[in-house]
This record gives sequence, structure tokens and C-alpha cells, in this order.
Amino acid sequence: MKELFPNFINDTNVYNAAKIYWQTAFDKISKQVSDPWDEWFNNYYLNGQPIQNGNPILSKICKKNKRGLRVIQIPYEEGEVEMTAFIDCYEADLGSIHQLVIYCILTEVSFEIAYSLMFDWVINMKNEKEMENIIDSKILINR
Repeated sequence: MKELFPNFINDTNVYNAAKIYWQTAFDKISKQVSDPWDEWFNNYYLNGQPIQNGNPILSKICKKNKRGLRVIQIPYEEGEVEMTAFIDCYEADLGSIHQLVIYCILTEVSFEIAYSLMFDWVINMKNEKEMENIIDSKILINR
């Protein structure tokens, strides 16, 4: 397993490159739909400094569809699971937001799976049950 953007937690330039990597991928997906996906979680401390812990490295919300997306990138550690994903319900001012949460060490394989999951969630508008089945098949196959 070759981690992409190693040391992203400790190096601001590497962190920003990883963030751009995720954002670019999401932009390719979101420009294929008409409903806007906006920034969701605030990743800044009160003093204006960015929070750069990977949780989340990418967060988007489609207010119209009450859907969210959160990507949590973690650094490689021996014995850590490379990737998991799930559908969660987040209570917000808008009401219940169903979100796809992707939790991963970023590798070429985990990125390919994450991209495919984002595509199914954002473009194909798969429902929760369908996404759970897709997640189970894609992540179990690639372990």
C-alpha cells in the first residue's frame, strides 16, 4: 500500500495538496448535476487558523436534497484499516441530512473506491440501502 500525500497531517503544503486532490475529484462529479453542493463544515478555529486534522478534508452539502458528504483522511498507521464508509444521519438547521462518510488512508485503491462512492451518492442519487450494499461490495472486495 502506497499512501498518497504522506505526512499530510504535519506539513501544511502537503495537507493543502491533499485537500485540492479531493476537491478536484469532487468538482468533476458535482459539475454533472444541476443541484449545487456547497461547503459544509467549518474547518477553521475561532482565530482563523485552519483545522488540518483530516476530519473532514472534504465536506459538502446539497441543501435541496438534504444530502451531505464527508471525507475523513487519516495518516497511515500500522494495523489501521485502509478504508471504511457508511451512511449517517446528521441533524442540522435544515433538518436531517443524510451523509455519505468516507474514512480512509488515501491510496490509489481507496481513492478509486471513494470516487466511485461519491459518484453513486451525488450523481446516481442512490438511496441509503443501495449505498450500504454498494459500500459492502466495494470495500469487502478490495480488502
